[in-house]
Amino acid sequence: MCAFTRFAALLQILVVANPANTNALMLKEHAPGIPAENITAMTRLDHNRALAQVAQRAGVHVTQVKNVIIWGNHSSTQYPDVNHGTVEGKPIKEVLKDSSEWLDNEFVDVVQQRGAAVIKVRALVIPETAVGVLYRKHTSQASLDWIPSRTSYVATSTSAWIDAESLEIASMRYLHKTQS
Repeated sequence: MCAFTRFAALLQILVVANPANTNALMLKEHAPGIPAENITAMTRLDHNRALAQVAQRAGVHVTQVKNVIIWGNHSSTQYPDVNHGTVEGKPIKEVLKDSSEWLDNEFVDVVQQRGAAVIKVRALVIPETAVGVLYRKHTSQASLDWIPSRTSYVATSTSAWIDAESLEIASMRYLHKTQS
């Protein structure tokens, strides 16, 4: 038995190569010995981008923005959710109450489209080594997010496999909680 097969259940895998979500799904399908819940795809870069956008708009340091969530694929279909987010402990929507149109439009567009914009410019401006450094930074943060004491129960974003039944249960819990 090879070491990979022998220790597959212990692996924690973070897929970073785009299309990360598709590659994570392919890994799940072709490496059945690895539990699906141990395979994630990186959306930390998108998460950091959303935090930075809110921080810049609010005029605070990015460390003062918490609990923004990225839903969906690492693509133009993702959705940055600020509904549970805070700036210096106050709800983002309260802090940016005069920016609701920005939150609903430009903010969402910037977070969704920034990756494509960087890729478009990258070949002209950013040397490949700089891109590697950026990916290592966000990959390191994503890896540290797996350590519970590191995050202190602050929401972060990652792509993870979830079956339809679990999604339905999670959706019902969320709807019940928000309607209570």
